[in-house]
Amino acid sequence: PKQTAAGLGLNGMMSDNCTVNPTFCNFNLVMGWSCDGASFAGNREDPVAYKPANYTMYFRGRRILDAMLDTLISDFGLGDAREVLFGGDSAGGLGAYQHANYVQNRLKKCSWSYWSPMKFKVAPGSGFFLFHGNVQEINVWPDQMHNIYYLSNWTSSDNACLDAYTPQSKWLCLFPQNLYNYIEPPIFVMNSAIDLYQTANTLAAEPIIGFPGEESSQISYWSGYNSSAAPGWKTCSGGYAQIKLCSKSNIDHMNAYMDNIEEVLVKASTFRKRGNGAFIYGCYNHNAELSSLNYGVYKVKGVSMQVALSSWWNSRLEDASKHSYLESGRYSYPAAVTDANPTCNNWFDGISS
Repeated sequence: PKQTAAGLGLNGMMSDNCTVNPTFCNFNLVMGWSCDGASFAGNREDPVAYKPANYTMYFRGRRILDAMLDTLISDFGLGDAREVLFGGDSAGGLGAYQHANYVQNRLKKCSWSYWSPMKFKVAPGSGFFLFHGNVQEINVWPDQMHNIYYLSNWTSSDNACLDAYTPQSKWLCLFPQNLYNYIEPPIFVMNSAIDLYQTANTLAAEPIIGFPGEESSQISYWSGYNSSAAPGWKTCSGGYAQIKLCSKSNIDHMNAYMDNIEEVLVKASTFRKRGNGAFIYGCYNHNAELSSLNYGVYKVKGVSMQVALSSWWNSRLEDASKHSYLESGRYSYPAAVTDANPTCNNWFDGISS
């Protein structure tokens, strides 16, 4: 039977409700699961035995990506599509940055037409993970990504970023800030400048003793791993975050992080490339583009995320400045949910997620 977005619980930019999502509500929707923790890039033949938790891990997301593309092209007519919006959220958003060129090239090889070329664009959500230390300037998140690169045999094709780095430094292409300038199709970046997940797992993360491979079995999903483990961050970041409980030091770090992510974007040549765009909002959230409420309510420069994405999609190689929305607001102390942006949502942002 045909599945629907509503039946799968998909909302926001993936909704099939034309009131919520008028531009994309009638698109055929494909949702893929990478299952390997490596954003469809794991390509390791042998499984990994994780001793602390006594389970086996498989890193074969790249094979899953290829199998999905093969099946969609051969059995479902994806190669004949005239319009394709490629995206993902969180780890899937990171995957969209990683595989944008590859997926575009795969599809265009089987659908080439001089008179009716495929319209292929990329819109990653909540996946612009910074190379950034924690509040103590320890590279906790970068070290974890360095480990997953080698552990998973991270594999990326049609990726000129890899050619720009030495063999020892190619792992840096995991980070969108390094990869961004090498993305070929038109791209629209959607991200919070103070993403709830990045705050907990980059800014407020602590090194795990024994990492990698010798961690205590007490370190688990149920313990929250090392998320929000930095002193003074437990009530300010993570799943039970309340921004009103953030200290002045917390807020100063968060505002600096907002400055950093926007500086990284603006300095990139891709940010100014014709046909591209961005919607960087200041709400303390993660995956807001998948919330029908936030997708329609969040505004930057008076334009909602939904309208900004639709306007960019319907444009043809216009100046990027016409489709770029950067948050100018920052948080005060003591902080309120709407400090950085008055359209942030008191029900979802900086309260609980």
